[in-house]
Amino acid sequence: MAEFQDDRVRGAADGRACVAEIGASGQAEILQEGRAAVVFGEMLVKALARSVATFDRRGSSEAAELYAEGFLQGANEAVTALRARREDRGEPR
Repeated sequence: MAEFQDDRVRGAADGRACVAEIGASGQAEILQEGRAAVVFGEMLVKALARSVATFDRRGSSEAAELYAEGFLQGANEAVTALRARREDRGEPR
């Protein structure tokens, strides 16, 4: 069970890293828009799909599910933190 939780933690870290990469690539405005923004969603889904496919090839659907949950949680936390920092600086959403 601890092995699967590691997959969730790794997924969360990768989700945060994906959001950081989007911001670093000069596309931070995408992150500031609503979470339903199509481009942002597509970027996350593509990154997540590549990672989950790796687990699937290994035959570990439970690990893939936990990784995906962690990835989306990490991405959500990173976007929320980014928006909070902007609000703290008095920048509009």
